[in-house]
Amino acid sequence: MRFTSIIRLLTALLVLFSAGCGERPEAPVGFVNQTHHTDAELSAIWKTAQQNLSEQIDLNPLEQVFTGAAPNILPGDARAWNVSPRQLVVASQPDVSSAEFYAATGDRRPDPTGTIACPQPCNVHYAAA
Repeated sequence: MRFTSIIRLLTALLVLFSAGCGERPEAPVGFVNQTHHTDAELSAIWKTAQQNLSEQIDLNPLEQVFTGAAPNILPGDARAWNVSPRQLVVASQPDVSSAEFYAATGDRRPDPTGTIACPQPCNVHYAAA
């Protein structure tokens, strides 16, 4: 009897150990779509972004528009093609109102401002919508 109990215990431990050795399944590829766009439209936008990043990377497009800063452009990176969205949440965000934008920056913009708030750890306070 005692030998049978030990065998059962070892079998149970072996099953538990084996279950813990497998790789975690990766999150499914795709978007968590919380927008009015279709998944096909989001996929096309993603592919366009990959194409753009594979060709060149413009690090300061808003500064160029709003302050006349010199372009800071890096060569493209083909690794952009190796990235697939994995449960990437895509949701619409309301524009910052012209009053809120003025209070925060002192710059006047008509509504809609075309900007959204960027929460930390974003390195800017507002970004183009």
